[in-house]
Amino acid sequence: MDRGSDTATVVREVFEDVALLIGGVASVHHLDDRVVWMLMKRLERIRGRTLCRLSPGKGTERAQVGVEPRRAHPAVERFLRDSSLETEARP
Repeated sequence: MDRGSDTATVVREVFEDVALLIGGVASVHHLDDRVVWMLMKRLERIRGRTLCRLSPGKGTERAQVGVEPRRAHPAVERFLRDSSLETEARP
């Protein structure tokens, strides 16, 4: 198995973990089904774009389709900001 395949496998596993996290939160907090479906559809788009970036030339037309981003919840914005800072701090 080449490095790209290993990376794609890890990415798929991470997205599975995120999906399980969303499902757990939805269950515990009794989220409306429409909210859960919306989250999962968006997660699916993000997963597709991410996997396309790992395999340029495969399905790139699908990766271009997206939804206009909306303002994120403050906790999400903080996560993204912290993630960005971690990336910048790497040598």
